Amino acid sequence: MANVETTKFCNLRCRMCVQFLEGATVRGPHMELEHFKEIAQQVFPHVAVWQPSVAGEPVVTRAFDAMLDLAHEFGLGLHLTTNGTLAPGPIMERVARDRRDCEFSFDAPTKATFERIRVGAVFETVVSNIQALIKLCRETRGSPGPGFALSVTLMRQNIGELALLDTNPMPEETAR
Repeated sequence: MANVETTKFCNLRCRMCVQFLEGATVRGPHMELEHFKEIAQQVFPHVAVWQPSVAGEPVVTRAFDAMLDLAHEFGLGLHLTTNGTLAPGPIMERVARDRRDCEFSFDAPTKATFERIRVGAVFETVVSNIQALIKLCRETRGSPGPGFALSVTLMRQNIGELALLDTNPMPEETAR
């Protein structure tokens, strides 16, 4: 797998995020598409999976749609780690097409704790977006496929709620 740091920007201000605390997720930068193309030409023929940004929110990357399409041309699977705040649309259709694995940063099973940790996120919106992407994967691929996970950063604020976390984010209607 190749990790390509496509952006350092993020749309949230999470309490535990070192990049946010240092200001990187506010300042950026985004990787230019031409630079991404150069990396793709050199690296993508030698890997089966790629992962965009882990320091920022990859879905907010400028030209992310073009990056996804280029990786698709190389036949690569996608490993995506996302905060799940951005609604399904054309970008998520591309994600569903190529997704190998998808991790949602999801640090609490209750609205109050989740929104206190993931400042700027709305609990119900993130849950809905996770369910929508799983459903989209089912429709695109005939099944949601393997590789969905919730990723939790353990902290004093959430450890007492961890046992309440439903680790199966698949909605009842798409689980069948």
